[in-house]
Amino acid sequence: EAVSALIKALHHEDFDVRRSATEALGKIGTQEAVSALIKALHHEDFDVRWRAAEALGKIGNQEAVSALIKALHHENYAVRRSATEALGKIGTQEAVSALIKALHHEDFDVRWRAAEALGKIGNQEAVSALIKALHHEDFDVRWRAAEALGKIGNQKAVSALIKALHHENYAVRRSATEALGKIGTQEAVSALIKALHHEDFDVRWRAAEALGKIGNQEAVSALIKALHHEDFDVRWSAAQALGEIGGSEVLHYIWELQLKTPSQDKSDAISKIQERCKFYNHEIYYSVLNEETNNADPLTSILSKLDKTLITMSETPKNDFTGATFGNITGSVTGNIQGDNIGTQNNYASTKDIANLETVLEQLLEKMEQDKPTVIDAQPIVAQAVKSHPVLQNRQAIEQVIKNNPTLKVRLQRAVTAAGIETIKILFAPAGIPIEAIRAWNEPS
Repeated sequence: EAVSALIKALHHEDFDVRRSATEALGKIGTQEAVSALIKALHHEDFDVRWRAAEALGKIGNQEAVSALIKALHHENYAVRRSATEALGKIGTQEAVSALIKALHHEDFDVRWRAAEALGKIGNQEAVSALIKALHHEDFDVRWRAAEALGKIGNQKAVSALIKALHHENYAVRRSATEALGKIGTQEAVSALIKALHHEDFDVRWRAAEALGKIGNQEAVSALIKALHHEDFDVRWSAAQALGEIGGSEVLHYIWELQLKTPSQDKSDAISKIQERCKFYNHEIYYSVLNEETNNADPLTSILSKLDKTLITMSETPKNDFTGATFGNITGSVTGNIQGDNIGTQNNYASTKDIANLETVLEQLLEKMEQDKPTVIDAQPIVAQAVKSHPVLQNRQAIEQVIKNNPTLKVRLQRAVTAAGIETIKILFAPAGIPIEAIRAWNEPS
């Protein structure tokens, strides 16, 4: 009785009632419901027609499959489209055979949807058909076939995709590259590493992007090497990928490359990793520098002088608080420390440390005002300074001297005006001082 009512509702004057009746018959799936849905493929309502095809796909019995195969040649494009997709969901042998034939359908929309549907089925016969479809005369079928093989991802598909990296059609090469990135097997990774030197620039940078999506150790190592690739697009894609997946452990290697061949892409990768990992005071600030690298930097001479005159201050032993008593500590230390506070040293500084800090900051800000280094140039300068003067990592001490030394605050404002706040931010990054604080210091008193 319910089925009979739903069949009558297919011709209801209300659009929503017709649609709901079609969907309900698909869920019921009885013989009577199937027969009604097959008739509905020729309904006067466009929406009922394609929904009937979709409903038959959900039922998936023999009678429904036969009706859907016939519907591949329906006069209405939406019915043909829905029939193609429905057969892909059913995935029987009969459905696969029909979809393979549909790769050569007169309707281009049916052709590429057939390739996509075969990819969802993914059996041996479907894989073989998709490999052949890589050489199809239709552009859309070719790249959809490559994409479908990527979703299947078995050994036969991987081998076909590796060969497709050298396909005569650029869209197939592109899709093969992206598909190998989704598969991510050892064989796929090896092929993508080789593809970094492909003759097609589009394949090269997409290979770097694909390795970034895989993100295993071998892929990360290849991306680090790709940072000094001769192709700008490869370098850029590698840097972008490392910025997304690289952990703090790779910063050391990227920084070494940055010191040898400075570039914005590597600088961006470093910044992204630090931001994502919330790990600003990394050892790269002081462990990877050497004299040969820094000899070309404009502040080397002044830093060397500071090393000689202030080294005793920076090596002053820590204060001994043995036997001391302290009052109650006010406030809470619960919760997570995030953002610019990571790694911040807030130890109380000695008088000598404060004097050391004032001198170092005065000299650094003066030189930055004069030389106007870029963000990239400022990074090794600051790293060398931190190595020689660890007090530059003491946030509380820095905030104290900026607050209490009007001359130093004026020097800061001049340096920001001359070199830009992004460059000056590098100077205060080891202490975890956020750019908002620098902006506040830069406000006129």
